[in-house]
Amino acid sequence: MKTTHRQRHCLLTIACVCSVPSPAPAFSSGPDPSYTGAPGETTCLMCHTPPVTRAGSLSFSGVPTVYSPSTTYPLTVTINDTGSRFGFELTAINSLGAQAGTLLNTTTNTQLKTNIVSGNTRQYIEQNFWLASSAAATWTFNWKAPAASVGPINFYGAAVRGDNMFTTNNDTVYTNMRTSLDRLRVAIARSGTNFVLSWTGGNLQYVDKLPATIWTNVPGNPSSPYTAPASQARRFYRTALP
Repeated sequence: MKTTHRQRHCLLTIACVCSVPSPAPAFSSGPDPSYTGAPGETTCLMCHTPPVTRAGSLSFSGVPTVYSPSTTYPLTVTINDTGSRFGFELTAINSLGAQAGTLLNTTTNTQLKTNIVSGNTRQYIEQNFWLASSAAATWTFNWKAPAASVGPINFYGAAVRGDNMFTTNNDTVYTNMRTSLDRLRVAIARSGTNFVLSWTGGNLQYVDKLPATIWTNVPGNPSSPYTAPASQARRFYRTALP
């Protein structure tokens, strides 16, 4: 089949850029949104197939273990592999699948896009093909936490290490996910002689007495809510971050 000029132009990109809802040629302006591997999404493998397995990885640095509302965090995405063609896309969403916080460009090497997935608006940050060298395997940008705690926030990302052959086959796709928790919130209610504890933001822990040197998980590491006998509920509780 004869390749058109438009098809040859589209194949210059190396990032996952399939159009929704069906696979389509990539566009050199950068990847379409919604290919990070987040719930309701596929990844760059939608177009970059068959893939080649390599001993690389995709890493995020700067994602806070616990975020503070309205705080801005510098983030870095790195493809840990060698090569000359790279691309990425990342989104940050809450447990309901909606955008959490705000992604912000800090250089001309990234660009922002939005899309609606399963009824939820999501924001995406990705490489800027026109302005950034596609040989770069590291991108920096900011993420501003939401103005109030919204529960755990998941950062999903997908990236491509291209083979520099100007096609969408024989590339390598990497994915990653990191979670940032909000601060521990515990509600305690009396139920007869017992207490019912409900929490968000981490795992509940307790200690028998002060001074405390060792904190241990509530027996069985239960999920919220947890009913504790009065003797146990008098202990001191705090979070155990992952």
